[in-house]
This record gives sequence, C-alpha cells and structure tokens, in this order.
Amino acid sequence: MNLRAQIFKGIEWYFCLALMHGVVFAQVATSIPEGCIKAAKAALGPKAIVLGYGNIGTKEDEEAFAALRLESIRASKGCIPVTEIVIMRQGSDGWRTIFEARRHMQIKNPEGFVGIEYIDDSFDYPGFCLDITTRKPSEPFSFALTFLKNGGIGEGLQLYIGWNSAVRRYQSMTYENPPTFEPEIKNPPHINVGKRGR
Repeated sequence: MNLRAQIFKGIEWYFCLALMHGVVFAQVATSIPEGCIKAAKAALGPKAIVLGYGNIGTKEDEEAFAALRLESIRASKGCIPVTEIVIMRQGSDGWRTIFEARRHMQIKNPEGFVGIEYIDDSFDYPGFCLDITTRKPSEPFSFALTFLKNGGIGEGLQLYIGWNSAVRRYQSMTYENPPTFEPEIKNPPHINVGKRGR
C-alpha cells in the first residue's frame, strides 16, 4: 500500500470507530514515525493525535495530519470534533507546519489567512467539525471545517480546504469539480461583530 492510500485507509478506519464508539479518537497507524508524533505534540500539545501520515497533498512530500480532540462533543458521521488541527511537512530541517486551524479564527498557511475575510473578536467557539471530503486517492486531498458552538451545533460557517497543486499550498476552495481556490489574506481586519448586535 502506498503512503497516499494509507491516509485514506486510516481515516476510514477512524470513522468506523467513531461511529461505533462515539468518543474514540485513536492513532491510525503503528507505522507513523516517532519523530512525526513528537512534532505533532510539539505543535499541539501532549494530547495531539496523528490522523494521517504519508503523501497527503503531494506525491513528493511526506506530510502528517494531526489534531486535538474536542472531548466535550461526541463524534458523529461527517464530524470529527477537534479543537485544533495542523498539517505538517517533513523537510531536511525536520517537520514544519504548512497549514493550521486554531481557536480565535487562526486559520492560515505560511502565506496568510485562509477562508476568512476578517477576524471576529467576539466569535467564541470551542472548535470545529472536521469532515474529510476527499473519498478517492485519485482526488486532491480536501476537508471541511465547520465552526462549532459550545453545545456542539454547527455555527453554519463551513470552510472547504484543499491542496492547490498550482501554488503548492493548502487553500480555501469551492466544493466543485474542479474546485476554485481562493487566495490568502495577509492581514485581515479585526471586527467585533458582537458589539454590532450579531
């Protein structure tokens, strides 16, 4: 099995466990290098879990998809509750983060913020629903993030993120075939929507 296929097998395996047990959130493969696991924990903390490892976005680079489990919300079909995620790539100098989605609308790649036009300083949310939208290894890797409310209900704002081979970055995209990718925003404005009666 090639590395690209490994992540899909691992994700499908996780989904099966999540549906069976609700709160299961386990490492997907025993063949994940120890250095990769250490890098994920350095980026996200000691509870970080590597959901996938291998040629995720490209055939040339080894990448890892890691997350922090949002323990207050049960997993369901199409929703892995996470607090934060990172995608890391291995290089000659070790593992580096090439995409991250964190609290306070910190969703970005090294070139800028992804999928948002502004940062709402009043928007308090516990995490995201993660849904792996790519179903075939032949498709560009993509996933969806839906902002969650504290009760576990989706906020309605859903972002599709995918690998753009033209610029070699993970960017916001439309859910079409083929998708349209959106450029990053370097310095999005901060807006407190809550004070406007959101």
